[in-house]
Amino acid sequence: MLPEEKSAHPKLLCLDTNKWIDLAKAHYGKPGGERFRPALEAVQNGIANGRLVVAGSIVNTIEAAINGDLGRRTRLVGFISQIASNRWIVPAHTVLEWELVNAVRSFLTQPPLPIRPRLIGPGVGVALGASIQVSGGTPEEHDAIIRFLDTSEVVADAMLALGDDRERVAASRRSDETALTRLEEIRGRARRDLSSDQRYMANFWPMVGDPRMCGTPLEDLLRVAGVPPDYAVQWLSTDGWRARHQCALPSLYSTLVLEEFCPANRRIDQNDVRDQFWLSSALPYANAIVMERFWAGVIQRSKLDKHYGTTVLTDAADLPSLLAGWGC
Repeated sequence: MLPEEKSAHPKLLCLDTNKWIDLAKAHYGKPGGERFRPALEAVQNGIANGRLVVAGSIVNTIEAAINGDLGRRTRLVGFISQIASNRWIVPAHTVLEWELVNAVRSFLTQPPLPIRPRLIGPGVGVALGASIQVSGGTPEEHDAIIRFLDTSEVVADAMLALGDDRERVAASRRSDETALTRLEEIRGRARRDLSSDQRYMANFWPMVGDPRMCGTPLEDLLRVAGVPPDYAVQWLSTDGWRARHQCALPSLYSTLVLEEFCPANRRIDQNDVRDQFWLSSALPYANAIVMERFWAGVIQRSKLDKHYGTTVLTDAADLPSLLAGWGC
């Protein structure tokens, strides 16, 4: 379990898939891995002394699993599961659900429920943001099955299975390309016709659902809490709304601000969408993220790293000095 405050230990480190590959090269003695050997050792030492947690994500495993080379994807998924000690960061949609609950608590002037202690956990259910249900049998048998499904070996096998059907992988990529083309058309119109704040709010409401419309996620929460929908709309969209979003909805705020600061002339690709998905969970809550240069630059221009106190690195070889500074 992570501490509620980032200042305490253990620290949380998250890695882009390419940075996992760098450390895996060092682990397996592959060409180019020598440079990352000190980083791998520093990470392993930090984990061993209990002052560091390195969590995998569903995006890491999907990107590893779709590799066409069975040997490479097997090694990488196994390495991620091993170093992460079967700890996975919950996906963005789960974090958003928790943040919406905290937003409603803010309407009621109630303190937020801590999210960091719930952010990581073992097993495929955590990685997918799903609750595994077992039917039949005794409660003891249920518990035994869940424990088995939560083992690192089962999780690795499940993630590898994602990449076994190559035609399904190809079809998924074609579908993603179609969706991304439509998204680019919408994005282009929005950039021409809307201000920065208008563009943010135009993207915000479809993601949380209009609380005045029956059956949306936010409407359900408000109805149970007895909060008038119009009050919620006012709280979320009138003077000072950005500061409230930063505090109550950090993962969603991060996603939309990254889009806001993404260069207008850069076309969104599949990797961008996947990166935004895991970054929205990691950026507000992790102590450090090692990622590729493009998104690091966007984050630094937006100052999200400063706001949430998250260190952003682009080279895994810089990890030893960072971890030493943390006392890991």
